[in-house]
Amino acid sequence: MAVLQSVDALRERLGFTDSKEVVINALERALNEATVVVGDHLRTGFDRQTNVDLFYVPKTREIGPANRGRPSSRVTWSNLESPYTVAQTRFALSQGFVDSGQTITAYAASTVEGLADSDLRYDLKDVSGRNLVTFDYDEGVMIVDDFLLNVSYVQVSYTSGFTTTGGDPEVYVGQPNWLKTMCEVRAHMATFGNRVLYDDLQPGPDVLSILRYDYSALVDGHARYYPSYMQPMTTTSTAI
Repeated sequence: MAVLQSVDALRERLGFTDSKEVVINALERALNEATVVVGDHLRTGFDRQTNVDLFYVPKTREIGPANRGRPSSRVTWSNLESPYTVAQTRFALSQGFVDSGQTITAYAASTVEGLADSDLRYDLKDVSGRNLVTFDYDEGVMIVDDFLLNVSYVQVSYTSGFTTTGGDPEVYVGQPNWLKTMCEVRAHMATFGNRVLYDDLQPGPDVLSILRYDYSALVDGHARYYPSYMQPMTTTSTAI
């Protein structure tokens, strides 16, 4: 499996100069464990893949002046000149780390079948010449503005994850620095109690407490937890 940080970077962090095979293997195991745990905590994978997420948006309400609710039927997809604006609709994609350099499509239709028909669907990135979609690429969040998604199906197609280097183990390329740090901290925690690395000179409990605090702060700042956002009904992913 690929890892989020290199063995050399972890060895430098820990201050190890020993390059014996048994030490390198121990560090690799720590990085493997850290990469899996970080992915679980962030609720995303890191491998390069294409994804098609299908969402269902139930009946919504538009927001009128002074935030007074108005019947959603007052606004239709073609009625973008309404004096009322529609609250944002937020979608939690199945994966984070969306590749902004690859094609992303976002379609809406009243039926699942309509998503495949250009005459029945709306391209949310080009509604009457307006792009109504914004993304937080790392977090894997899509926001639709000023468009009533009322009893609608929404399909988002995108590429996520990172390419890898050669070598053993392979290391992901292009991940943000905070993600590398997160992996390093978790891998450092995983080395505690390993006599191959530390012999009888184990780091003190204060060191582990600091690492746990640092790691928790990183999780809190980046975990993909959006219970109030639209969640995918189905997801189809293909490795590339």
